Amino acid sequence: MISHMGNWELFSHLTPLFPHFNYGAVYHRLANDYVDRHFKETRARFGVTLFDRREGYLKCVAFIRAGGAVGVLVDQYAGLAGTWMPFFRRLTSTSTLAATLALRSDTDIVPIAIRTTGVARWHVVVSSPVKSDADAEVFTARINRELEKQIAAAPADWLWSHNRWKTPRWGFLFSRSGRRIFYPPDFDHASLIPYRIIVRAPDEMSEAELSQAAVRAIKRGRPDVNLTLVAPEAQADFWKNIADVDAFISFAPEESVRDVADKIKNAGRFDAGILFSPARRAAVEFWRGGVPYRIGCPNRFVLNDWANPPGMSDPPARGAERYRRIAEAVGAVVE
Repeated sequence: MISHMGNWELFSHLTPLFPHFNYGAVYHRLANDYVDRHFKETRARFGVTLFDRREGYLKCVAFIRAGGAVGVLVDQYAGLAGTWMPFFRRLTSTSTLAATLALRSDTDIVPIAIRTTGVARWHVVVSSPVKSDADAEVFTARINRELEKQIAAAPADWLWSHNRWKTPRWGFLFSRSGRRIFYPPDFDHASLIPYRIIVRAPDEMSEAELSQAAVRAIKRGRPDVNLTLVAPEAQADFWKNIADVDAFISFAPEESVRDVADKIKNAGRFDAGILFSPARRAAVEFWRGGVPYRIGCPNRFVLNDWANPPGMSDPPARGAERYRRIAEAVGAVVE
């Protein structure tokens, strides 16, 4: 079990210290053939055999069963194929590859980290083995816990520039995709850090009523959603009576874009914003309010220059159908 801690390139240089092992590593093949070949040749000089994760893991399992030691990076976002589980109390896509390899080869996992101790000086920390478990997801949760300990012991050494808690483009809700979510048996659900979504309601009351089914679907799109709704103050009674709305930000007709943006900023960090109002002003409020992902009507300013998903803008939709398309574009299922 290895990760991007400290000078992680040292992992491939440790092989001469333990000559009684054969060494391997799971890697993702590089797109540039010349760079990929150079990468393999560099690792081969230190006796490290590389296994391309896209070619399956049968060769890797056979290598371990024959007495080999294989390094698997466990600290990266696993994309749409991963299992979503808590990491530092926030849901993120996690690969079960390390646990699956250990189960298939009937072995435990040894956590190793590299910590910086000075200028060009590092300390290799080898921890007690993580005992195998019959369930790959329970095993992976134990690996996550070990990784949390490694990072907490030397937070400056971890590669924070890799966003482990990415917001997937468009499908950041789970209802339509049916993504796998797993909580460790001893996990305290009350400690889960929420995924915060802010929704800008339509400006007209009649349109707000048509959008409420889509708002409910967004709230139920994943188990960690905390939903804040922004709307004109005339709609306050309507939205406050909907249980799926966790927080409400209202604004008066005379308030400026900056006023509303300041209210959004003061409400805290948001992971994504959804605009049911087609007004350009609404998009500017979210942008100036610091909302990182903005999804709504087909407007490049609103969509962070993302391409429209199929069916969202062609043909143009109105009323409840329009709100349904926007909600389903981010992964919700609207009844």
